Amino acid sequence: MMKRIFIAAGIMIISGAVISAAAYGLGAGRSNEHIEYKTEDISAENLEIRTEYKDVSVVRGDKLAITYPDGENTSFSSTYNGDTYTAEHKRKKYNIFGSELDVFLDLSQEDEDRGILLEVPEDFTGEIEIGASAGNVSASEISGKLRINVSAGSAELTNCSDTEVKADSGSISANGLSGNIKLEASLGDIRISDCYGDIKLICDMGEIHAENVEGRSIYAHNSWGDIDLTINGSESEYKVNGIGEGEKTIEASAEMGEKRIRFMK
Repeated sequence: MMKRIFIAAGIMIISGAVISAAAYGLGAGRSNEHIEYKTEDISAENLEIRTEYKDVSVVRGDKLAITYPDGENTSFSSTYNGDTYTAEHKRKKYNIFGSELDVFLDLSQEDEDRGILLEVPEDFTGEIEIGASAGNVSASEISGKLRINVSAGSAELTNCSDTEVKADSGSISANGLSGNIKLEASLGDIRISDCYGDIKLICDMGEIHAENVEGRSIYAHNSWGDIDLTINGSESEYKVNGIGEGEKTIEASAEMGEKRIRFMK
């Protein structure tokens, strides 16, 4: 019985070494892969973009288009379903002896790798949904609805409207947002400034800092961190945690941290 155990263990060790070597040979050890960029024009009212490990930038442009890095270790696919355009950029995987292997062991991006660029024209009024497994997402000057979900990365937004962002492990920073705003960070800070609208900030383990914000409804909740709000307006305009006669409302709660609310007028 003991002999069988040693034999099985030896087979597992050898198999693991063979698989690792095969993965390296397929591309895991390549660090100087040449990256070529391709652009695809988009004709749709709604967009869904998924990426595994690339940074994504959403910017104002003259047309609706996506530019992505294309290499022998990556794959890109896009489809239309009615008015919705769906694109996915991911790493290629290979099946070696029944095991699915990722060709990248080193997830660091090369200097020439600029990530994925999504250009959006000024008159776009649809909805954009971005999902990034391991990468940062930035967006600026976007007028349509924006939905961002980052699993292991940060999100940075400037001058966008109707925005919803969720970061599982990373921070959220925003400036100049308007409309319906919902920002949620599980493990990271939320920092916003010069934002106006219905604002909802939820943080599990991090800090919430909001400067020069104003809205009909402001909600902030933090489980393990401080809340610091600087409101553009007078205290008489707001009902704060049920206290006051103002038409606008502020609800703020910090379970394991300090809570500070200041008014600029």
